[in-house]
Amino acid sequence: NPRRAFLFVADESSERNTYVKYRVKGDCTFTIGKAQDNQVIINNAFVSSHHAQVAYQGGRWMIADSNSSNGILSHLPFSL
Repeated sequence: NPRRAFLFVADESSERNTYVKYRVKGDCTFTIGKAQDNQVIINNAFVSSHHAQVAYQGGRWMIADSNSSNGILSHLPFSL
């Protein structure tokens, strides 16, 4: 049974009770930010146009800041 991975992106509300769920099918790398050319678009005042790169490789999540204004806060490894 292959491992399944999901990315959940919460909305900007204070209760964070709604979210978008992305199913990750195998190893991949994608970008997060406000701009329309990102694979995951987040319209939030604290998110830069091109905020971060996220990778799922070998069952592990990794994230790297893309010189965003507010940086990233994560417990994930920071190497891609």
